[in-house]
Amino acid sequence: MIKNKAYSKLPDDSKSALELMLEYSEDLRKAHFIKELFVDMLEENSYAKQRQLLREWLLEVESSSIKEFKAAITAFRNNYPLS
Repeated sequence: MIKNKAYSKLPDDSKSALELMLEYSEDLRKAHFIKELFVDMLEENSYAKQRQLLREWLLEVESSSIKEFKAAITAFRNNYPLS
């Protein structure tokens, strides 16, 4: 399934299919980019770097205006204060 894997781990035919889908929807492109940022954060070994990437991810999500991400933002802000 395309949505559950990092782009770099997809087989070539799935990458092509994903690229085709992303051409048709700005929101889908934004959501995919945000998902890839989140995957990058999870794959980071340094805790300090993860915190930095989480801050950047939250800013990206907030600026995206994609309503489906609002609950995720609230949950992260409530459970992982980044002061």
